[in-house]
Amino acid sequence: MPLTKILFLAAYTGPEGKKMMWTGPNFGLYRMKFYLERKYPGMVIDVVDPSIIDPDFKKLDYDLIGFSPCHETLEHDLGLMYKAEKDAPRALIAAGGIHATFIHKWFLEESPADFVVLGEGEVPMENILKSYDPERGVESLSGIPGVSTRLAPPPTSPNLTPEEFSFCSRLMDFGRIPYLSHWKANSEQYKNPDLVAVQTVRLFTGNYCPWNCTFCSSTNFLDFSGRGDFDFSKTTKVVTLTAQELYDLLIKVAKSRPETKTVIFDDDNFVMSMTRLVDMCRLIIAGKERGEVPNDMTFVCQARIDNFRSSMAKSTLKLMKQCGFRMIMYGVESLSQPVLAEFYKNTPVPLIHEVLNDTMREGIRPLFYLILFSPGTSLQSVKETVIDALPYLDRECEVTLNFYVQDLPGTHYAKMDLERSYEELPIVVDGQEIKKIQKSTYLYPADPQVRAFARRILDQYPEYRQMFQERFGIDHIPGRVYTFIIFYAILEQLECHEEKQKLMAMFERHYAARV
Repeated sequence: MPLTKILFLAAYTGPEGKKMMWTGPNFGLYRMKFYLERKYPGMVIDVVDPSIIDPDFKKLDYDLIGFSPCHETLEHDLGLMYKAEKDAPRALIAAGGIHATFIHKWFLEESPADFVVLGEGEVPMENILKSYDPERGVESLSGIPGVSTRLAPPPTSPNLTPEEFSFCSRLMDFGRIPYLSHWKANSEQYKNPDLVAVQTVRLFTGNYCPWNCTFCSSTNFLDFSGRGDFDFSKTTKVVTLTAQELYDLLIKVAKSRPETKTVIFDDDNFVMSMTRLVDMCRLIIAGKERGEVPNDMTFVCQARIDNFRSSMAKSTLKLMKQCGFRMIMYGVESLSQPVLAEFYKNTPVPLIHEVLNDTMREGIRPLFYLILFSPGTSLQSVKETVIDALPYLDRECEVTLNFYVQDLPGTHYAKMDLERSYEELPIVVDGQEIKKIQKSTYLYPADPQVRAFARRILDQYPEYRQMFQERFGIDHIPGRVYTFIIFYAILEQLECHEEKQKLMAMFERHYAARV
């Protein structure tokens, strides 16, 4: 096993992104690090987030440098890959993760990657380290399940079994993850940082969400790597940690990172099993009474509105509040029924309002995501969504916007004939442009009137932003302020003047002093 010094890199937001983006450790890379260290004691495995620390590819004369690129950061990730090729010519270069899995052939053609790891990386990486022969080079990796090379198409990747998923999760060593660096970077973005929001640890407790939303690539990730096709049927078994295993992870966090104020359960849909959630809440409540879990530790999770349609929902929300949940992040996406149908979400709009109000009634703050301009939307749908969201802003709910649908590889939309936006982006190494790539970014609305309206909002956004900044003395534009600015622009352009004035009064009342 000649590959003994490995460097894994998280996605790179670029030099400007360092000043603007909220950062956090790449959970998947650390899972892989601790798994491989257990399998091969004595191996050197470094994990670096280039948005926090500039990577030094010459530092240890690495044998293998692995990248986890994202679609949003692709041009910056490629720049680092070429820099690694230049500074560490002896090292193998690999790519992996959701984005690289769906376009693994593109990476082998357009980047310095010697191979791409598809799907969950733990077992393929173990087999790579076991099989690599320096005499044969990359050829020795051909035929390993989940590994794509220029010499051979990848055999399908084996997804982790429940036992393997549990084993990998239990290996997490939170004391060896540089949370303090991330917390410091995030604090520096605010005049008065909220430590409850900043000093967070994120946990992933399941392998994927099977709900099949049209805009989501992660829902298709393991099906694609496990089958090698894009038919979008759900054949991958959902694997999750048990309530006891979740509690054991929380104890590890509390012992190794006692400064932690919030644990975020960052699965796309943490509440798929209401029974598991109830059992976990009861364990946490008992743990706080025994002193095993800090009383001031709070919790945040992601969920679907549909999860709370059952008769258990209201009592479960009470239990969540009792154990310390302070926020639930709901994937609402729209308050218009036709758009929800476009997204393959069958959630009735009245249920959305019911669940959001139930959540607030129990003292838990909802954050909900909206996509304003989908390919199939209408101006009426946009208007409905914006106006119906206003009462929640007035009650200090967080509303996070995606203006358009992102054109991500691996989604249902990716296979559709839609109007897309493209950017020609430079790949820069040590300050020098070495090539350009064309990257799709967003999907435009099909209706020409809606498309023109959306473009007008974006064209005039700098003027609206300046107006907010001058009126309220704002420097940094966090997500909640961006939401107000976009809503204001839409309401003004739609001549909804009464609602526009209400929006400004809300902002002045609730948010202006904070930013």
